[in-house]
Amino acid sequence: MTLDSISGLPIGAERRSIPYADFIRMFEGVDEPTLRRLAMSHIREIAPRFEGTILAQEGMAIAEKDTHADDPHAWIGEVLGLVERTLIAYPPFDADWSIRREALLLLDYPLHVEGGDTWLREVVSFYRRFLSRAVQGIANTSVTEGLRIWKLYNMGFVVKSPRHAIGFDIHPGRAPLDFLNEREQRTLAESLEFSTVSHSHEDHADIGFLRCMLDAGKTVVLPPDTTPELTGDNVLRLRDDYQIPTAINGVKVYSHAGFQADAPNNIYVAEVDGYVISQNGDNADPAYYAQIGERPSIDVLLANCWSGMNEYAAATNPRLLITGHENELEHGITHRVPFKNTFGNLDRLELAPPWRSGGPQVAILACGECLNWVREMGIVLR
Repeated sequence: MTLDSISGLPIGAERRSIPYADFIRMFEGVDEPTLRRLAMSHIREIAPRFEGTILAQEGMAIAEKDTHADDPHAWIGEVLGLVERTLIAYPPFDADWSIRREALLLLDYPLHVEGGDTWLREVVSFYRRFLSRAVQGIANTSVTEGLRIWKLYNMGFVVKSPRHAIGFDIHPGRAPLDFLNEREQRTLAESLEFSTVSHSHEDHADIGFLRCMLDAGKTVVLPPDTTPELTGDNVLRLRDDYQIPTAINGVKVYSHAGFQADAPNNIYVAEVDGYVISQNGDNADPAYYAQIGERPSIDVLLANCWSGMNEYAAATNPRLLITGHENELEHGITHRVPFKNTFGNLDRLELAPPWRSGGPQVAILACGECLNWVREMGIVLR
């Protein structure tokens, strides 16, 4: 397979998403010294394009410091800190997307290290800071117009409207990647009306958080055979329920059947305060997206970055596309999908920011980030 040296895409690639077997090779066999060198080279390459910004000024200082560093792992925390400060300075709702793109691409390097004490300490600290801010924001934010959408870990999302707050595939991380503590999980559960689970795989269905939801008297929505030990009136099991919606506290929820390998995977559509939102979990069969495309236009698509994202968007024609499932840390390196894959797929459709005229808006977020979106205005300031 011949790859374009800039995008990492197969030369001559067309509309379809990057095949699974292609993206998993992007960082296959790349050791930490090589990742370190690539990260510093990336910083030095982009700094002249962003002169006067955090990414350039602090980045060059980090690259220079790295040439004299005694600790071969110190670069991990340095790069994660640089990415964090850049993303805070350029948030999704008021962003220079060219800078955000480079910050997210830099994030791929430390997140593809094969573990170690320094890696674990720095990565867990990075995620905890972002996700702790997100939990507090979800608990304390009042939405007066449109939607506020948070991307949590992996395929986890929270959507808040003036009257509702719902979750999709929320996962707090498992030890040693325990990003949300029990108190934060309880706070999050108290903030939501219900949360859906797309399928049974452990990076989507977290029994601990689901029990937090039920203990708080909240509803969980799952496929029929997912975590069968959960029972009670607040456990709703849906499968091919897309013609007649299930009403939960005034939110209409539709479930379209889908699959990932041998696991039934629900594709959810929710109507929230007049907005239509869909999340696809890990669905690997794009044929099911035609059903969703028959509905009135989707406002927000919460799309798995590697599982037929382009086909999902093409079939449903959303107004806003937000990607998920980048850098799932419990996956091995060869299955840990980088932001490079996300941007590559979107570039092929000319959907990556800045967006093509007439196409949907697209937001690529780090875990813990959020944005505000109003149908008539798009992404808006807080």
